[in-house]
Amino acid sequence: WYLLTLILMLCSAPLILYWQNVVSPAGVLIGPPAIVLTSIALISGFLFLITWPIGGGLSWPFAWLTDQSISVCEWFVRGADRLPGACWYLPSPPIWWLIGFYTILIGALAGVRLGPIKTSLGSRFTPLVRPSVPAILLGAWTSLGLLVGAWKPASDELHVHFLAVGHGGCVVIVTPERRVLLYDAGSLSGPEVTRRHIAPFLWSLGVSRVDELFVSHGDLDHFNGLPALADRFAIGQVTLTPSFEQRHAPGVQHVMNDLRRRQIAIRETWADDQFRSGDVQFRVLHPPTQGPDGPENARSLVMLIEHAGHRILLTGDLEKKGLDWVLELPPQPVDVLMAPHHGSRTANTEKLVTWASPRLAIASDGPKQAGTKEEDIYTKKKIPYWITWPHGMITLRSHRTGLIAESFRTGQRMVVATAGR
Repeated sequence: WYLLTLILMLCSAPLILYWQNVVSPAGVLIGPPAIVLTSIALISGFLFLITWPIGGGLSWPFAWLTDQSISVCEWFVRGADRLPGACWYLPSPPIWWLIGFYTILIGALAGVRLGPIKTSLGSRFTPLVRPSVPAILLGAWTSLGLLVGAWKPASDELHVHFLAVGHGGCVVIVTPERRVLLYDAGSLSGPEVTRRHIAPFLWSLGVSRVDELFVSHGDLDHFNGLPALADRFAIGQVTLTPSFEQRHAPGVQHVMNDLRRRQIAIRETWADDQFRSGDVQFRVLHPPTQGPDGPENARSLVMLIEHAGHRILLTGDLEKKGLDWVLELPPQPVDVLMAPHHGSRTANTEKLVTWASPRLAIASDGPKQAGTKEEDIYTKKKIPYWITWPHGMITLRSHRTGLIAESFRTGQRMVVATAGR
């Protein structure tokens, strides 16, 4: 049984990986017991349905047996899920590799081995392929797929993707040398944002590791997808603001405990810190080491990304005293401004627009209630203003020749800046 389960797992694993981005070695371990237990539950469940109309307690043993079988099966599954390496989340293999794999596999199962084979009638025939040939071909094809998947050629472009996660935030930054950085990972819709939006997008890029995750501040809609992200991807480091861990909110404490349990490196950052990744420069403008007073939004991480002469400013939910603190700094003309606090009118003021002078403003937000429309300062100032609803994901491509913005859902394209402009 275990051998059969192993064979079935190996045969179906590429297809499951393509559609679900998961491989589960633990399935081999619990496969035979799960088959037995679910078969018992299926049979006893039918017997329960048949005997229940008769009454008289005749159906009770079948109900009990069904319940116990399912409970024990669930115990096996939960126990296997806690084992190290129980399942691996990986990017989907390319479709050409999947077609090649199953072409070789079907050829192997079709028939054919080289060398005389005696039939029941005494005759002999010579099929086409030796038994070892399909195994060698499958091994070689799998090795080719692994090599292609591991090959990530460097480029001279910086990509910044504002994912459409509803009212929340997740900005995926892919540097020219293929380092993957995230700014926030959360949504008001809940932790499912990772499974539904963030993880599928990262897998579409062939990503299996997040080098660093910046959390702008301690509001759930900006970090509640982090534990699920750590389930699916290796995370090199998580960078927090000084006030993040000081919050006693259950969500913050849960995430901090989860990061320490996984032994993920944690560091804090504050104003005047600078980081570099190849040709990409990151400058932290806010918050200071302490304060400012007020809600957590006021202590949002404000980070300036500079590449090839282009400037992109990420602002989290910056507002109130935090916004006032930033606006006291020397003006920072930027090409693209993340509209703070999801484009809220109170945070996106005329003073901010004058200070940043953006050529494009982007807000990460979900659909508004029918009949509600806030007048935004960017439209009044004739500055293009894109919101992830309804534009979908918005991608910035920075190259030495210019900065391009593209929207996934609406297909809009804008040349934000050109060389020397």
